[in-house]
This record gives sequence, structure tokens and C-alpha cells, in this order.
Amino acid sequence: MAEKITTTQSNTPTTTHPKTRISKTDIQQFLLRGRAFIALILVVIVFSLASPKFLTTENLIIMSKHVAINALLAIGMTFVILTGGIDLSVGSVVGLTAMIAGGLINEGIILPQLGVIVYPHTWMVMFLSLLVGTVMGAVSGFVITRFNVAPFIATLGMLYVARGFAGLRNNGYTFPNLVGRPEFGNTGFEKLGVRDFLGINYSIWIMIIFALVAYFCYHAFAFWTACVCHWWQRASCRAFGGANQSNQNDCLYDQRFLFCNGWADHCVTACGGTPSHG
Repeated sequence: MAEKITTTQSNTPTTTHPKTRISKTDIQQFLLRGRAFIALILVVIVFSLASPKFLTTENLIIMSKHVAINALLAIGMTFVILTGGIDLSVGSVVGLTAMIAGGLINEGIILPQLGVIVYPHTWMVMFLSLLVGTVMGAVSGFVITRFNVAPFIATLGMLYVARGFAGLRNNGYTFPNLVGRPEFGNTGFEKLGVRDFLGINYSIWIMIIFALVAYFCYHAFAFWTACVCHWWQRASCRAFGGANQSNQNDCLYDQRFLFCNGWADHCVTACGGTPSHG
């Protein structure tokens, strides 16, 4: 018995995806959003043509070392700007903490009542200077969030306060030769500016680490805020009867210095060897 082989044709229409066309508006949006990177690429091309040594490894490391300081400041400022704020006191607070670190290394902590001078360890010097900057950020955040002062005005005032304290710290002079003394255990601070790992300066590694942390915090901002600001919100709830977005903004002014600007201060002091007033 012969078998009949039947063929069925599908009546389902085949869907064709329309080709995506790049319009003039798309090009304009691309140029508008990427204007900073386009300008950077043009600058690199121009300087590369002007000098054959511009793209050498040594020159790139030197440029990255100088960029790392400003990059650390920018990373911390990003989180403040994301909340609609601004901080004009960054440079002066960094200068103040640099003067604090320089004074602790060269002069120590003078206790006239006991007749002794305490020279903190290098890590303690870094911690104390970070603590001073964090307190300054906490004051700015408190004034902004609790007294409804515009961030521009509050941080402008903090700029002059920090600059004044920095000038009073050593009567207008700076602290040179921050190498410490081995017998006091406060040496090694300058390694942040002169030492390297795998041929790359420590300040560049610090910049890379904080850039990765900032990238994670940006994409998981709700988790970051819930974890880091939880203790601040609880304290504010007890003191002021509630916790809202202003508590988080206040916390961000502290974190901005503690995690980024404070390390920029250490890099500035270690690289330059002489802290300035900001």
C-alpha cells in the first residue's frame, strides 16, 4: 500500500524586524552626552601629535598620579551632587586635615600638664586627620539639613572656617619634611606619594579602588544608604523625632570626606611633602 505523503504549508506570516535607522537627532544626542569624552579624545590626539613622549608609560603614570588627587575629590563630591547639594569647602577642609596630619608627625600632641609629647603612629595620624575632616563634614551637613541653610552658603562659610583653622595651626607656616622619626614609630607617611606597587603609584591604586567602590554604590545606592546611614537615621530619630531624606544627606556629607576627600588629603600631603592651607 502506497503511503501518501502530505505536505502542509504554514499560513503564519513571517515577521520582519524593521531596520533601525540612526537619525540626525540620535547623532546629536550622542555628541551631546559624550562631549566630555570626545573633547578628551581630541586633547589626547593633539598632544600625541605634538610630542611623541606623551603616550609613554612614564608620562601616563605621572599624569595619572596628578589626576588621582582630583579624582578622589570628584568621587566624593559626586554623591553630594546626586542629592542636589554642593560643597565649596572641599579644598579648605583638605588643607586643614593636611595641616593636622603634618603637625601630628612633626610636633606630636603636646600635653603640658603631664610634661610629655605624644607622637602618634602613622596609622593613628591618618585616622585622626580623617576624623577631623569627618567632623567638619558633619557640621556642614547638620547646618544644611537641620537649619535649612542652602548648601552653597553653609559650605562657603565652612570654607573660611577651615581655612582659618589651617592658618592658625602653625601661624601661617606649613610643615615641611614629613618623614617622621623611627624612634617614635611615625615614619612611612610619605610612602603614599613616592612608593609604588607593580610600577604604579599608591595614589593611583587608591583612586582605582575608590572608583570601583563608587561605581558599586551608584548602582546599588538604596542598599548603600540603608546599610551605612541606618545608624545615623536611628540617632536622628531619637534626637529629632523622625528620620527622612535629610538624614541621608547629612550622612553623605560625612561619607564624602571619610571615604574620598580624606584619602585625597593624605595623597596631597604625601606627594607634595608640605601640607598647605587649602
